[in-house]
Amino acid sequence: MLIFILSAVYYSTLNRSFKGKVVDVVLVEPIYPINLGIIARTIKNFNIGNLVLVNPITDLIERAIVYSARGAEVLNRAEVYLSLNELRTKYDLLVGTTAKSSIKPSLVRDLLTPKDLADIVYRYDRVAIVFGREDIGLKNSELELMDVNVKIPASDLYPTLNLAISVGIVLYELYSSRSTGGQMKAASWNERLLLISTVSSLLKSLGLSEELVEKSQRALQNITARSVSSEKEIMTLQAAFNKATILLKKLRLETHENI
Repeated sequence: MLIFILSAVYYSTLNRSFKGKVVDVVLVEPIYPINLGIIARTIKNFNIGNLVLVNPITDLIERAIVYSARGAEVLNRAEVYLSLNELRTKYDLLVGTTAKSSIKPSLVRDLLTPKDLADIVYRYDRVAIVFGREDIGLKNSELELMDVNVKIPASDLYPTLNLAISVGIVLYELYSSRSTGGQMKAASWNERLLLISTVSSLLKSLGLSEELVEKSQRALQNITARSVSSEKEIMTLQAAFNKATILLKKLRLETHENI
């Protein structure tokens, strides 16, 4: 009886990490029905989020059902978008995946492992894990859109994994680690975006170059996503930088009036 009670408490704790969270799998321009079917089945296996397709080929969902077993319902409720850019405001955390060892520009070169990702993903309410094309993966410009990027460790001799296998590995790590997430809720994308915009305005008012402002924006996006900043922390920083911007404008106005 004691073992049963402890087991019930343990699994209750695990399930609590999932409550109210959305972790969707996004596939960019998928073309092979067998991969899509296996991925749908994998999502059903781990019961994590929904399937989102970006610009898939015609009739791909219908042709993939035969490979999906009980994952057919995942295919039937899949969402379809024309562009990856449409997803930015829908999710608090965009996670890219790549087989590349480094990414340009250098500010997005730091890559997480699936285990690293599992440590932070459940702090966010809405997360999308984005997988690239079956032939070329995600382009550098697409990886730059992400808050963080993940690389699955593999042999340097042949580091590129099959798409369906990659999805399975990442979802396995998230499912296995789902009880380790902290209780602190991370700031949403809109809250982080407000801070980034405020800091950018301050830097521009100081006369910094457009290139440096853009690099600072990217760095701040990386820091706030990777550090799992709370809403309170983000809003405190936003208020401080906003006040600094107002004081700078006031100082310049007073200086101009005294000339």
